[in-house]
Amino acid sequence: MTDDIAKYERRLAREKLARKEAEHLLEVKSLELYSSNLALKSLNDDLESQVEIRTKDLVKARDDALSLAKVKTDFLSNMSHELRTPMNGVLGSLNLLLDSALDKPQSKLVNTGIYSGNLLLQLINDILDLSKLDAGKLVIENSSFNPTSLLETAIDSFAVSGQSKKLSMETDIA
Repeated sequence: MTDDIAKYERRLAREKLARKEAEHLLEVKSLELYSSNLALKSLNDDLESQVEIRTKDLVKARDDALSLAKVKTDFLSNMSHELRTPMNGVLGSLNLLLDSALDKPQSKLVNTGIYSGNLLLQLINDILDLSKLDAGKLVIENSSFNPTSLLETAIDSFAVSGQSKKLSMETDIA
């Protein structure tokens, strides 16, 4: 029986040693886990801080961009209105001139001026359409036109400046 007791005592000693080693290993791993958790928390706090800063920067950049877009839209709208008023005055004067006694070359020049003025007025309206587009209020229109007439009128507007250089421009459309 002493053999059995000795056997149990050795087994008990091994189990006590294994238990101490397990407790020591548990303590070491617990400290490692605790240290890792602290490092992760610190890293998480740093990342959250960076995200917060970047979010504030993005919000400010978005707000600045929206503000600049509004300023641009207001400027385009105001400028197009300011340009439209004198252009309508020029066109009105040209239309009155067209009703006076003009010879054929003078009448052609006045018609070219009216056409060019209308083109400028359309360009001004297109600029205003840009501000409408930014505001989400643009309505697309479908309009027909005569390409032959458009080409002849465009050539006539260049012919006026060509005449001063003794150049002649003509159209020949089949």
